[in-house]
Amino acid sequence: MQRLHDSIISLIAYTATGVLLWLLITLGVQSVPAVQLSGMETLLSESWLPEQEQFGGKAFIFGSIASSLLALLGVMPLGVALGVMGNSYLPICPQWLRVLLNTLVELTASLPSVAIGFWGITVLIPLLNPLQNWLNQHWGWLFLFGGSAPSGSSLLAASLILVMMTLPLVASLCGSALQRLPAELRDSSL
Repeated sequence: MQRLHDSIISLIAYTATGVLLWLLITLGVQSVPAVQLSGMETLLSESWLPEQEQFGGKAFIFGSIASSLLALLGVMPLGVALGVMGNSYLPICPQWLRVLLNTLVELTASLPSVAIGFWGITVLIPLLNPLQNWLNQHWGWLFLFGGSAPSGSSLLAASLILVMMTLPLVASLCGSALQRLPAELRDSSL
Protein backbone atom coordinates (compact mmCIF):
# COMPACT_ATOMS: atom_id res chain seq x y z
CA MET A 1 0.00 0.00 0.00
CA GLN A 2 2.87 2.40 0.83
CA ARG A 3 4.40 1.73 -2.60
CA LEU A 4 1.13 2.66 -4.35
CA HIS A 5 0.91 5.81 -2.23
CA ASP A 6 4.48 6.79 -3.14
CA SER A 7 3.80 6.13 -6.83
CA ILE A 8 0.72 8.36 -6.80
CA ILE A 9 2.59 11.18 -5.02
CA SER A 10 5.47 10.86 -7.51
CA LEU A 11 3.05 10.96 -10.44
CA ILE A 12 1.41 14.11 -9.09
CA ALA A 13 4.81 15.75 -8.49
CA TYR A 14 6.09 14.89 -11.97
CA THR A 15 2.83 16.09 -13.55
CA ALA A 16 2.99 19.41 -11.69
CA THR A 17 6.64 19.84 -12.69
CA GLY A 18 5.77 19.06 -16.30
CA VAL A 19 2.92 21.56 -16.34
CA LEU A 20 5.19 24.27 -14.89
CA LEU A 21 7.89 23.54 -17.46
CA TRP A 22 5.30 23.59 -20.24
CA LEU A 23 4.04 26.99 -19.00
CA LEU A 24 7.57 28.40 -18.87
CA ILE A 25 8.40 27.14 -22.37
CA THR A 26 5.12 28.46 -23.78
CA LEU A 27 5.64 31.83 -22.12
CA GLY A 28 9.19 32.01 -23.46
CA VAL A 29 8.20 31.05 -27.00
CA GLN A 30 5.22 33.42 -27.05
CA SER A 31 7.31 36.34 -25.75
CA VAL A 32 10.04 36.03 -28.40
CA PRO A 33 8.27 38.42 -30.85
CA ALA A 34 7.93 41.11 -28.16
CA VAL A 35 11.59 40.76 -27.18
CA GLN A 36 12.65 40.90 -30.84
CA LEU A 37 10.52 44.00 -31.43
CA SER A 38 11.65 46.07 -28.46
CA GLY A 39 14.44 44.14 -26.76
CA MET A 40 14.97 43.47 -23.08
CA GLU A 41 15.00 47.19 -22.28
CA THR A 42 11.19 47.05 -22.33
CA LEU A 43 11.28 44.82 -19.30
CA LEU A 44 13.64 47.15 -17.45
CA SER A 45 12.12 50.44 -18.64
CA GLU A 46 10.19 52.74 -16.32
CA SER A 47 7.85 54.16 -18.96
CA TRP A 48 4.29 52.86 -18.97
CA LEU A 49 2.46 54.43 -21.91
CA PRO A 50 0.03 51.90 -23.44
CA GLU A 51 -1.23 54.37 -26.06
CA GLN A 52 2.36 54.59 -27.39
CA GLU A 53 2.90 50.83 -26.92
CA GLN A 54 5.53 51.31 -24.22
CA PHE A 55 5.12 48.72 -21.51
CA GLY A 56 7.94 49.10 -19.00
CA GLY A 57 8.00 46.55 -16.23
CA LYS A 58 10.63 47.95 -13.87
CA ALA A 59 8.15 49.47 -11.41
CA PHE A 60 6.04 46.31 -11.31
CA ILE A 61 9.05 44.05 -10.78
CA PHE A 62 10.53 46.30 -8.09
CA GLY A 63 7.16 46.75 -6.37
CA SER A 64 6.51 43.02 -6.27
CA ILE A 65 9.93 42.18 -4.86
CA ALA A 66 10.00 45.07 -2.37
CA SER A 67 6.48 44.52 -1.03
CA SER A 68 7.12 40.78 -0.66
CA LEU A 69 10.38 41.34 1.23
CA LEU A 70 8.80 43.97 3.48
CA ALA A 71 5.87 41.65 4.16
CA LEU A 72 8.32 38.90 5.12
CA LEU A 73 10.02 41.26 7.55
CA GLY A 74 6.67 41.93 9.19
CA VAL A 75 5.06 38.50 9.10
CA MET A 76 7.92 36.36 10.37
CA PRO A 77 8.24 37.83 13.89
CA LEU A 78 4.47 38.26 14.26
CA GLY A 79 3.68 34.78 12.93
CA VAL A 80 6.25 33.07 15.13
CA ALA A 81 5.05 35.04 18.16
CA LEU A 82 1.41 34.14 17.47
CA GLY A 83 2.33 30.51 16.88
CA VAL A 84 4.25 30.33 20.15
CA MET A 85 1.62 32.22 22.17
CA GLY A 86 -1.32 30.31 20.70
CA ASN A 87 0.12 26.82 20.96
CA SER A 88 2.37 26.71 23.97
CA TYR A 89 1.82 26.44 27.64
CA LEU A 90 3.63 29.57 28.70
CA PRO A 91 2.72 30.87 32.12
CA ILE A 92 2.48 34.38 30.67
CA CYS A 93 -0.29 33.39 28.26
CA PRO A 94 -3.60 32.58 29.98
CA GLN A 95 -5.88 29.93 28.52
CA TRP A 96 -8.56 32.44 27.42
CA LEU A 97 -5.94 34.41 25.44
CA ARG A 98 -4.64 31.25 23.78
CA VAL A 99 -8.17 30.28 22.72
CA LEU A 100 -8.83 33.81 21.45
CA LEU A 101 -5.58 33.90 19.45
CA ASN A 102 -6.22 30.50 17.87
CA THR A 103 -9.78 31.46 16.98
CA LEU A 104 -8.69 34.75 15.40
CA VAL A 105 -5.94 33.03 13.43
CA GLU A 106 -8.33 30.37 12.13
CA LEU A 107 -11.00 32.95 11.24
CA THR A 108 -8.48 35.11 9.41
CA ALA A 109 -7.14 32.07 7.57
CA SER A 110 -10.62 31.32 6.29
CA LEU A 111 -10.93 34.70 4.55
CA PRO A 112 -10.19 34.62 0.81
CA SER A 113 -7.25 36.74 -0.28
CA VAL A 114 -9.52 38.65 -2.68
CA ALA A 115 -11.66 39.78 0.28
CA ILE A 116 -8.58 40.88 2.23
CA GLY A 117 -7.29 42.76 -0.83
CA PHE A 118 -10.66 44.45 -1.34
CA TRP A 119 -10.73 45.42 2.34
CA GLY A 120 -7.22 46.82 1.95
CA ILE A 121 -8.20 48.95 -1.02
CA THR A 122 -11.46 50.24 0.44
CA VAL A 123 -10.58 50.56 4.15
CA LEU A 124 -6.85 50.33 4.83
CA ILE A 125 -5.58 52.66 2.10
CA PRO A 126 -7.91 55.55 3.09
CA LEU A 127 -6.90 55.03 6.73
CA LEU A 128 -3.23 55.16 5.75
CA ASN A 129 -3.50 58.45 3.81
CA PRO A 130 -2.77 60.79 6.77
CA LEU A 131 0.01 58.52 8.02
CA GLN A 132 1.47 58.23 4.53
CA ASN A 133 1.45 62.02 4.14
CA TRP A 134 3.24 62.47 7.47
CA LEU A 135 5.77 59.77 6.62
CA ASN A 136 6.40 61.35 3.22
CA GLN A 137 7.06 64.75 4.80
CA HIS A 138 9.42 63.45 7.48
CA TRP A 139 10.88 60.28 5.99
CA GLY A 140 10.40 60.89 2.26
CA TRP A 141 14.05 60.20 1.51
CA LEU A 142 13.36 56.46 2.08
CA PHE A 143 12.03 54.58 -0.95
CA LEU A 144 9.26 53.13 1.21
CA PHE A 145 7.76 56.52 2.04
CA GLY A 146 9.02 58.70 -0.81
CA GLY A 147 7.20 59.92 -3.87
CA SER A 148 5.76 63.15 -5.12
CA ALA A 149 2.11 62.78 -4.11
CA PRO A 150 1.40 60.00 -1.63
CA SER A 151 -2.04 58.54 -2.10
CA GLY A 152 -1.96 55.70 0.40
CA SER A 153 -1.45 53.21 -2.44
CA SER A 154 2.13 52.50 -1.48
CA LEU A 155 4.61 49.80 -0.61
CA LEU A 156 3.57 50.27 3.00
CA ALA A 157 -0.10 49.50 2.22
CA ALA A 158 0.79 46.58 -0.05
CA SER A 159 3.13 45.12 2.55
CA LEU A 160 0.55 45.43 5.34
CA ILE A 161 -2.08 43.70 3.20
CA LEU A 162 0.37 40.90 2.38
CA VAL A 163 1.18 40.55 6.09
CA MET A 164 -2.54 40.16 6.82
CA MET A 165 -2.86 37.52 4.10
CA THR A 166 0.12 35.43 5.20
CA LEU A 167 0.05 35.86 8.98
CA PRO A 168 -2.47 33.06 9.65
CA LEU A 169 -0.44 30.61 7.58
CA VAL A 170 2.85 31.39 9.32
CA ALA A 171 1.21 31.33 12.76
CA SER A 172 -0.52 28.01 12.19
CA LEU A 173 2.60 26.41 10.66
CA CYS A 174 4.69 27.58 13.60
CA GLY A 175 2.09 26.35 16.07
CA SER A 176 1.82 22.98 14.32
CA ALA A 177 5.59 22.60 14.35
CA LEU A 178 5.66 23.34 18.08
CA GLN A 179 2.89 20.84 18.78
CA ARG A 180 4.77 18.08 16.96
CA LEU A 181 7.83 18.50 19.15
CA PRO A 182 8.22 16.21 22.15
CA ALA A 183 7.20 17.97 25.36
CA GLU A 184 10.71 18.05 26.82
CA LEU A 185 12.17 19.68 23.67
CA ARG A 186 9.35 22.21 23.49
CA ASP A 187 9.69 23.13 27.15
CA SER A 188 13.46 23.46 26.98
CA SER A 189 13.28 25.72 23.93
CA LEU A 190 10.89 28.14 25.60
